[in-house]
Amino acid sequence: RTNNLKSIDVDIPVRKLTVVTGASGSGKSSLAFDTIFAEGQRCFAESLSSYSRRFLEQVPRPEVDRISGMLPAVAVDQKNEAKNPRSIVATAADVHDLLRLLFARAGAVYCPSCDLPVEGGRCPRCDFAHGGPLTARMLSFNHEQGACSACSGLGIVERCDPEKLVTHPRLSIAKGAMGGTRTGAFYTQPGDRHMAILHEVGRQHGVDFSLAWQELTAEAQGLALLGTGEREYQVVWNFERKGRSGSHSFRTVWRGFAGLVQEELERKRATCAKLGDLLALMTDAPCDACGGQRLAPVPASVRFAGLRLPQVLQLTVDGALAWLASLGEKPQEAVARLRSEMAMRLENLSGLSLGYLPLGRPTPSLSGGELQRLRIAAAIGSRLTDVLYVFDEPTVGLHPRDTKRLIEAIRELVARGNTVLAVEHDREVVLAADWIVELGPGPGEQGGTITWQGTPESRTEGIRQTKIGADKPMRNDSGRLFLKGARRRNLKSIDVELPLGAVTAITGVSGSGKSTLVREVLIPTLRDKKPRGCDSAPGLEAIARVFNFGPRGLADSVSSVPATVVGVFDDIRAAFAKTGEARAAGFSKQHFSYLSSAGRCPGCKGSGREQLGLGVFDEVWIPCRTCEGRRYNDDVLGARLRGASIADVLKMPVSSAMGFFEGHASIISRLVFLEKLGLGYLGLGQSAATLSGGEKMRLGLAGVLGQKKRARRDSQSSLYVFDEPTRGLGPNDVGRLLAVFEELTAKGDTVVVVEHEREVIARADWVIDLGPEGGDGGGEVVAMGSLAKLLRTGVGHTARFLASRLKN
Repeated sequence: RTNNLKSIDVDIPVRKLTVVTGASGSGKSSLAFDTIFAEGQRCFAESLSSYSRRFLEQVPRPEVDRISGMLPAVAVDQKNEAKNPRSIVATAADVHDLLRLLFARAGAVYCPSCDLPVEGGRCPRCDFAHGGPLTARMLSFNHEQGACSACSGLGIVERCDPEKLVTHPRLSIAKGAMGGTRTGAFYTQPGDRHMAILHEVGRQHGVDFSLAWQELTAEAQGLALLGTGEREYQVVWNFERKGRSGSHSFRTVWRGFAGLVQEELERKRATCAKLGDLLALMTDAPCDACGGQRLAPVPASVRFAGLRLPQVLQLTVDGALAWLASLGEKPQEAVARLRSEMAMRLENLSGLSLGYLPLGRPTPSLSGGELQRLRIAAAIGSRLTDVLYVFDEPTVGLHPRDTKRLIEAIRELVARGNTVLAVEHDREVVLAADWIVELGPGPGEQGGTITWQGTPESRTEGIRQTKIGADKPMRNDSGRLFLKGARRRNLKSIDVELPLGAVTAITGVSGSGKSTLVREVLIPTLRDKKPRGCDSAPGLEAIARVFNFGPRGLADSVSSVPATVVGVFDDIRAAFAKTGEARAAGFSKQHFSYLSSAGRCPGCKGSGREQLGLGVFDEVWIPCRTCEGRRYNDDVLGARLRGASIADVLKMPVSSAMGFFEGHASIISRLVFLEKLGLGYLGLGQSAATLSGGEKMRLGLAGVLGQKKRARRDSQSSLYVFDEPTRGLGPNDVGRLLAVFEELTAKGDTVVVVEHEREVIARADWVIDLGPEGGDGGGEVVAMGSLAKLLRTGVGHTARFLASRLKN
């Protein structure tokens, strides 16, 4: 009975693959994760100490009468919990420890300065000496013996980003070129000592800094931003402040405005002062000391088979496999064993279409789908048996071409005697299952029942095939946006054409450059109104606003709930403030905000929950013991609107709330967008932390659509960018989303979707297929045009795959 499950009885076959499918919100995750996996965690807790178990007694049990035959459970989901910047692909795949052992046992130390082998403990050219054996921890950037001292093994440092500092390039420095931020405005005040230094620097270097920023040469801009090192200048500062004026002569160096910001950040950080707007001006840059390699000079110099460890980490998975193969057929025994183990783990990654990932890539930069497949590969490499693996849509981010490889990997886990339970919609995965459990028939209260279960052979007629029509004209001939010479990451200076007022699907295999094109070229270019990551962008002036619905979705903050995201909570609080109980108590609108100390629960400060400090589990939360999860104090909960408290209203599903607030036009007009996007089952006060990535994306879209219309010129439109919005959606929900896309384009707006779902590609007006492979083998435009055109030419993996699947 967890969440919306209606007292269902389920049998999951052991040592088989079971797929749980159904409409979004039908109860799939409630069954797989909140019931079965949660009970698996509880079984594991029985092996913990009595001290830890006494905390677990406070954790709510899943609402289930009995679970028998439970196995040790491992969740392999899309949550990017690897937020630690020290986590990289090699560490997550259990390859890094093996590499360290390999270099410690068989590597040779080289002089960091002379790049010569250290023989007999000394460099033959200089006085560098190294004594004692190499140890594995000396080769770890996560240990003080191996980490670069300047960046503590992170490989990156925070630096002031000049592009963020210069906000108005059409103005001169004195007239506000850097005035868009409080920090920039402070350092560039006319008559300030820093401006006096700048003018003296300009005089001595022959630069007129009274010109507009964009009229300065690159060298002159560098002088202003980056300074001139240790060169000193004799400066005369004529000041006038607070009625005082005078002249002050001093000798100083010029660090540049970016250098001044950097010094201020370090000064405030050392004194634990508030960093304020400084962090917004920062960007991550490679560490100067180690060049981003993370290791100290000596461990970074150790070589094996012609490479240093940082160089191996720069290789892709496939590149590392080739390097291992180059070691020869009969290496020494210790090397042979390590090579065999590493090759097995790397082959697992490559087999899951992750061969393009560099071993040193930080895991926080991976998509949810990439991270989940990385964890699947690690699970295969662990060689565990009799374990229950629970997957959350493992095909997310995976091109249909590679689905077969994923199925083979899951089958390998099953063949070893494990049980796999996967929440999934993909047709090929469903058909590959040994057993299917379908929940529904609808979302929320309309779901929670088993509508069908059995083998795939008896249910193929219920799995829909995708159809496309004939070649169709563009919905709106509103012009084009071009990105010319796009070259971020693996993009090879490509030219891309985006029709305005239409739906464009960007497709391609994993790692082909889809997200890079969108996140690092398209969005920054439109946001900054100038080319970013490309040579030029003709047509960008036609886009007035950009709305980005990325994979991370909404922040998991206390305030991110459907009622606040779509903007109805203010109206709801105003309605409660007008009730008789509220007026009698002197309550204002503020008292009905769970973020305000006036009315929130003092125990949980309005969050409705509290966290248990258990190191063995991630984020174990329980309802607040003071308010029992209701967020408010008892006085505020006493105010009633049509018999319901503010806590009761926040628990209402959107569909029920629309009936409850009938007559409140401002509330209904926003909630209707949640219904349109298939989110009517969400509670008005449901935390974003409990939502899937797809639900967060659609909730964010509903929030934008619910905003009041802004005035705009007829010649300009909005551009909506989505990164795999169909994750977690059944066929009916995909249809609803596509209907909203068509409404947007009918109004002249533009939609860009990074997607693998064939239904979305089939309904798009324009397709850009990147590839042909991932990583270095990608980054090119394989095909571009209408889907019908792509199918006629048959060029690219997407066209070939769809041609073999779609019914014309």
